Amino acid sequence: MGNSFLITPPRIIWFAEHVKGAAFLKYNDSVMLEYGYLYEDPDTGVFRSRFSPEKLKQLDRERAVEAAEILNLFQGEKKYKMFLQFYTPISDPFVHEARVHLFRRNRYLRTALNHKNDPEEFDRRMTIAFRENQIMEEYYHDTLHLSN
Repeated sequence: MGNSFLITPPRIIWFAEHVKGAAFLKYNDSVMLEYGYLYEDPDTGVFRSRFSPEKLKQLDRERAVEAAEILNLFQGEKKYKMFLQFYTPISDPFVHEARVHLFRRNRYLRTALNHKNDPEEFDRRMTIAFRENQIMEEYYHDTLHLSN
């Protein structure tokens, strides 16, 4: 049990880069991950990130062009699984988190339309889609506006 607390993303990256045959860990979505921050934003709701709010906004400013290009390559639900193979929480946590928010936004918006006859479920799904978009607008603003 004690060893499991030592398996942090920076250590996994070091291990993957320095130990022969361990490179697969960098692109493995089953490794233990840490979410360092719980956001309780009154405007966007509750969500988790590996980055502080300041760091997330800084990364958005610095990496928006690059991140938007990556997101454009993996648009749509059909390419989502392939995206997850290349951009994991270990290999690129910023782009990974942005794409997960976009996936959730798009999925809940699309599936809300299947629940027009169930106002409670329709409202729940539309609220999730709206909140995910708010997260993107607030914390991934530049990336969102540069992507398709």
